[in-house]
Amino acid sequence: MGSLQGAGAAKNVFLDPSPKALRTRSSIQEAINSFLVVPLTDSLPLMARRAHEIAITNRDGFSAGVATRLLALARPEVLVSLNNESVQRLAGWSGMPVASIKRHQGTKSWSNG
Repeated sequence: MGSLQGAGAAKNVFLDPSPKALRTRSSIQEAINSFLVVPLTDSLPLMARRAHEIAITNRDGFSAGVATRLLALARPEVLVSLNNESVQRLAGWSGMPVASIKRHQGTKSWSNG
């Protein structure tokens, strides 16, 4: 899953018992719960993007990397969180070329993170 070293603010939201942090957690949980019930159809990329951009990354401290990891944990059957190091490892494990993984046919890139 890569390093979450730069995700201190996001991590603190999950550790902080304050009402503000609780509201943020609840909102993110609501977005993820909505995403969990999306069927494996053409609407999945749109709903993933909506959860990623509208419900998670618009929060202070929640980068695209954090949002991608949360969604990949929620739907591991369809989403993988990749960075430059993990794409190399996935290529090695799967036997697929790196270029193919970075832009696999049939998938849509919906994050710049």
